Amino acid sequence: MDLAPLPAPLHLRPLRIRPVPSSSAIIEMQRFLADKTATRVLSGSGASAIKEALVRLVKRLEQEQLEASSAAGAQVESNSSSSEKGKKRKVTELVSDSTKDKKRSKKHKKA
Repeated sequence: MDLAPLPAPLHLRPLRIRPVPSSSAIIEMQRFLADKTATRVLSGSGASAIKEALVRLVKRLEQEQLEASSAAGAQVESNSSSSEKGKKRKVTELVSDSTKDKKRSKKHKKA
């Protein structure tokens, strides 16, 4: 099966491949699937399987986009909370250093 020759249209190589943001790809695929051209293009044997595969692809892209945006939001929250913890730690370190300095100065005054 892996060694089977590809159909002629799959032998074509595009002259220029450009990456498309997934949000734009989702919108364009949804437009294509909702349009009449999709039914004309995807007519014939195996058309329903191709259309179902495209629908699954769009759903997966939407899911990945949601996961990526929620992961980015969670990372921002964790970064802000860790920076707040760092600030609190620095403040407590400064306070403890100042109390140590006071204790040292009292020892020097007694001596």
